[in-house]
Amino acid sequence: MKLAKVFDPTCQRQLIAASKIDKYDKGIAEKLQGRGLGSMELQLGCVAVLNRNQHEIDDNVSFDDMKQREKEFFRHHKDAFQHLPEEFKGSEQLVRRLATIQQERIRSTFPDIIKELRKQLTEKKAQLKKIPLSMNTEHECWTSFQSMINAYRESIHDKVKGEYGQVSSIEITSLPTTCTDLEDESSIDIDPDIATDEPEEELEITGESKKDHLAYHIYQLQRTFQKECQNSFTNFFSRQYYKIILREIDQTAGVSLPNFPSYQIVVGLFRNELNKLPGCCDKLVAEIHQYMSECLLRLFEHAFINDFPRLKERLKEVIIKQLNEVKDTLLERVQEILGTEHHVFTLNHYYMDTVNKLKEKVKDKSNDQKGSSSAKSWASTVVTNSTEAVTYAPMSNEAQAAVGIQIALHAYSKVVQKRLTDNIAQTCYYHFITQCALKIDQLLSASIPSSQLLQYMREPHRQTTLRNKLTCSIQACEHALQLGLEHM
Repeated sequence: MKLAKVFDPTCQRQLIAASKIDKYDKGIAEKLQGRGLGSMELQLGCVAVLNRNQHEIDDNVSFDDMKQREKEFFRHHKDAFQHLPEEFKGSEQLVRRLATIQQERIRSTFPDIIKELRKQLTEKKAQLKKIPLSMNTEHECWTSFQSMINAYRESIHDKVKGEYGQVSSIEITSLPTTCTDLEDESSIDIDPDIATDEPEEELEITGESKKDHLAYHIYQLQRTFQKECQNSFTNFFSRQYYKIILREIDQTAGVSLPNFPSYQIVVGLFRNELNKLPGCCDKLVAEIHQYMSECLLRLFEHAFINDFPRLKERLKEVIIKQLNEVKDTLLERVQEILGTEHHVFTLNHYYMDTVNKLKEKVKDKSNDQKGSSSAKSWASTVVTNSTEAVTYAPMSNEAQAAVGIQIALHAYSKVVQKRLTDNIAQTCYYHFITQCALKIDQLLSASIPSSQLLQYMREPHRQTTLRNKLTCSIQACEHALQLGLEHM
């Protein structure tokens, strides 16, 4: 009673079963109805029942027999219970009262129960929907595998073709130009002795969503390589390099006429310049390899779902291995291209056009300065991008030969720069894009036979167990919901 008053002080959820009614006190009928001294007024009421005594327990008296004895007890004690309504007497009334209370409680909570059932049903169905379909046959595995391969292939082709599916939000009017003038360098009225071109302002694309702009990033790497290749060549019109040329001419004195320096001087000096190029060429290959690895693996993660971890790891190994093989092949090809440049030769008219233009400018400036008592050498007047002047006797055979070698090296280096940057860039594109990225889907398809796909894509036992549990739970919830709606 004390606990009941603590947890239900308003007496809304209490039902008393007054046992051992054979030992009743005076005024028991009033107390059972919640009236009088020592009674409790309960909303659910009170029911008097007759328990078995110790003797009856020892005799194993059945429940049916006790019900009969209970009825006889109330008939034999009419004086005490004659004013007590029937619903307050007997175990049958207690059972009926409890059933009624339970039914009322269930009906009152039905709306919340139905709502909770529907909520659980929705959650379980959503959870079951997230579990991929079970792959039980080779055909099912191969169909799913090919669909992921096709998605991967299409995503790569879109990135290569520049179809990114979105337009940059940068204002068009604020974009700097990224194209160069179409007019040939030889026709521009600037000093021809500038060894390097002015760097152009580049438009960079940044952000996580732009990392897969494959065509753009490859182009930017090629442009960077072009600049590094140009900067690798020495300023042939500097004072220091002029001294080197004079030293080489002096060492070959007596081999040929003074105004016809040995061809080997040009070859030897230019081959020294070639030794600077493998570094930037290898750097280009390494940077493209790194970017292609990141890009292809990122696209791979988007195309292949995470439900087949063993399959994904196997295919990643194939992609990484193929990229490494392409890198090794390309490095060998680059060395071959650089090797061909050791033969100093060109059919490109740009070489002679540049040489003739430089000679004409030398002649014009020499005529302008003719008669000056403090005449300066050609090197000090031609080289506008050098802070140092080269002085030598203008009529010296060696000085005139040095001028010719400087012009030849400068003109030929321009030819090699254009030829080399195009060849290396095209070779990198061919091996990394044409022969690798655009054919990687074929390699992945052939890397795993259909007979082995079932092993890689078979549903794990844990996932199967979860699927079965969810299916059974959904069926139980649906059945309970149907019963609830029928009995509301």
